Amino acid sequence: MRLPLRIAPGSFRRQIILLTAGATALAMLVLTVVLQLILADLTKGNVDRVLEDRADAVASSAISASTTQELVVPSADLDPGIVVYDSTGHAVVGVAAPHLQETYDQLAASTSTQFRNVGSTVRIIATPFTTEGGSRAVVVVSERLEPYEEAERYALIVSLITGALA
Repeated sequence: MRLPLRIAPGSFRRQIILLTAGATALAMLVLTVVLQLILADLTKGNVDRVLEDRADAVASSAISASTTQELVVPSADLDPGIVVYDSTGHAVVGVAAPHLQETYDQLAASTSTQFRNVGSTVRIIATPFTTEGGSRAVVVVSERLEPYEEAERYALIVSLITGALA
């Protein structure tokens, strides 16, 4: 049995250069992964905050406008992707995108705040509320994720370029 020839590692200077380059590459890789994980978590938090703010704004305007038992939702406050359902699960105001209608209908009877993802393109929140007149309702709001994912991609590209340059 013949053992493979062992190649001499070279000079001490070469070893130090290779070790430094390897350590730098590893550090940049770890930094890029950590940065992407942090950015993904921040993005999810930002999307959730946007959804909560939009749902709260609609619920607040409905609570203010509904002075009797009848649920009143000012339609001027509705952006696309917002639907308000009454206690029976029927849409009072707003229209869901056709590909989201099934998910909206499932969330129409929510008794607590719920988040859902529809594929990797949309995040939805359902927030129940009660007016001062006693009417119960659920506001369902969606947010497209593409702009957030695009920002994450740009950050990844910048990280990779920075890592390659380092």
